Amino acid sequence: MGVAMQRLCYREEDMDKQNIISYCRFHSGIVSLNGREVFRKDAAQTGPDFIKALYKELGLHYPKFYKMDLYSKAALVASELVISGAPGFGTIRGEKTGIVLSNATASLHTDKKHLDTIAGNNGWFPSPAIFVYTLPNIMMGEICIRHKITGEQIFFVSEHFDPDLMEFYINSLFKDHFIEQCLGGWVDINEGRESFNIFMFIVNSGNNISFTARNLKRLFNS
Repeated sequence: MGVAMQRLCYREEDMDKQNIISYCRFHSGIVSLNGREVFRKDAAQTGPDFIKALYKELGLHYPKFYKMDLYSKAALVASELVISGAPGFGTIRGEKTGIVLSNATASLHTDKKHLDTIAGNNGWFPSPAIFVYTLPNIMMGEICIRHKITGEQIFFVSEHFDPDLMEFYINSLFKDHFIEQCLGGWVDINEGRESFNIFMFIVNSGNNISFTARNLKRLFNS
């Protein structure tokens, strides 16, 4: 059954009410957690340098980080930040934690790097290390490995961040008792400047901001 048809099957009054207990935003070189600025990009930094600097600023130690593509690095760092602002995240079992992510460009940034390894007649040698990241859901896999998350997972590709879809789909996972908490969001890269447009949030039954499309839109645009 398609998403549009499923929307007819759930009435708002049937939905269990959930809350956004933590959220983070990367935009215009500024990183914020729960509405508070925590990091700012240096004007001279490239996109990869910026993510690496934030990784170090957060005091993370995960050697696999340096082997990832830029999407996965950005998603991993954002997930670490938003989880740090969500007390009790680790108390819910991995099989009851879901991930719902989206963006507008799938794995385009990495696809172009893969194309460079196979273009032309000379020096043709596709890199397995790059090719493995030419699926957008790999960024979710890296987060799942890091945090031992085995619950429901899906990646959407859409032209813009879709708060209505996020609200409906995540609420349906709660409604059907597939999950008890969810990591959701938007992880996109501006190809021209390798800059980031990231919005990540955690939803469960804790007390904070009501989980609605309206609030998702407000936080995304804030």
